[in-house]
Amino acid sequence: MNLIFLESVLEMFKKYFFRLDNPFLFVIIIMFLLFFLIYIYSREIINPMKSKHERELLEKESERLKAITAYVNLSNEKERERIARELHDGIGQMITYIKLLLNEMEPEIHSNDKASAKSSKIREVLNSISKDIRSIAMGLKPKILEELGLEPAIRTLVDSISEQHKIHGSFYPFTLTNRYKPEFELNIYRIIQELLNNVAKHSKATEFTLQVFDNENNIGITLNDNGIGFDVQHALNSKEGLGLQSLYQRVQSNNGFIEISSGKNGTEVLVEIIKEENIEHN
Repeated sequence: MNLIFLESVLEMFKKYFFRLDNPFLFVIIIMFLLFFLIYIYSREIINPMKSKHERELLEKESERLKAITAYVNLSNEKERERIARELHDGIGQMITYIKLLLNEMEPEIHSNDKASAKSSKIREVLNSISKDIRSIAMGLKPKILEELGLEPAIRTLVDSISEQHKIHGSFYPFTLTNRYKPEFELNIYRIIQELLNNVAKHSKATEFTLQVFDNENNIGITLNDNGIGFDVQHALNSKEGLGLQSLYQRVQSNNGFIEISSGKNGTEVLVEIIKEENIEHN
């Protein structure tokens, strides 16, 4: 009985609802077409516009972060220059003055063995302090970079870190003869300085190899060490990796690329910095 009733209801529904002159059916069809058009419009027009807007926002944010990084780096460089100047003009001159006083006192001191021995010790300490000041000043404001260019400055940096930290460092420059704008050369120098400081402080390596390539469109840097390695992603996401994060920001703010591979057999770093319009003269 129920089955017969259901069949009769369905028959009536087909007979009256699906008639062409049924206005309700016409409304349903129109609504379906409207929903379909809205779906097509949102997928083909609104979503691409939304994605484009999001990309533009990301690009603007990236440019803003680059500008902030560049400003911070410039402020840091100015502060480094100020401290280096004060070390040279202030403490350096005071040490020179003390040495002059010792020279004036030399005839009186020479007759006294104990005083002469102390005088020699004071000179040794002053010479050591002078050497440390020159090393610090060079790290703060590498004068050799300004006067002679990248290759001599990097070679001096490699030799200094090798000697100071007892690590055997090798440096291989390839066609690194052009001079660039001072800020570009300084950025390359700072990137390499940060890389080598990380090797010296954290890697426990006994040797490293640095190669710098002056390519047609970029400056390429590769650094390999035989240290203990580290977890790159963990360092980038932790407070302990602020130096590494700063390195990434410096590279990226100069339209560069950096890739680090690290394991138990050591670490390999690849950096590329676009040259753009940075060449000054040959």
